[in-house]
Amino acid sequence: MPDPDRKPLDDEIDTFGLTHQGKVRPNNQDQFLIAAIHKRADVWSTSLSPEHLIEDLQAVAFRTPLRNVLSSAIGGDSAVPVVTRLASEWYNVGLLCSDGLTKHVSDEKIAERLAAMTSSKQVAEQLLQDALDGGGTDNITIIVGRAVPKEGR
Repeated sequence: MPDPDRKPLDDEIDTFGLTHQGKVRPNNQDQFLIAAIHKRADVWSTSLSPEHLIEDLQAVAFRTPLRNVLSSAIGGDSAVPVVTRLASEWYNVGLLCSDGLTKHVSDEKIAERLAAMTSSKQVAEQLLQDALDGGGTDNITIIVGRAVPKEGR
């Protein structure tokens, strides 16, 4: 067991994200970006293609007059950012997902999958399949992350 006060290093973060259009929708409007933010952003995983990532984030985002505005919804009645801090304890598992998962997979099944996970990739793929098997009528986006200590640290 690592020192509980020690923060995990980047190579001790097991994270994985995926997005799927579901069985009914013709396209998927969900996007995600997983990155380590230090003095620069190191992109670990994203659903954006490399050309969109560079064009959209490096060019458009820095030129817009709204570059300092956070928004949780575009086109909604209000744009209030939603910021949540997850407890950063060793072996905790964080799950961010769209309602495409929770419409078709029970909380109990999700908890069961997370409790038995061997990796973030493995459990995200299992949960996606569970949602598709359960009907998959909406976009399904899943991001799973946890801190796993490396031996000898």
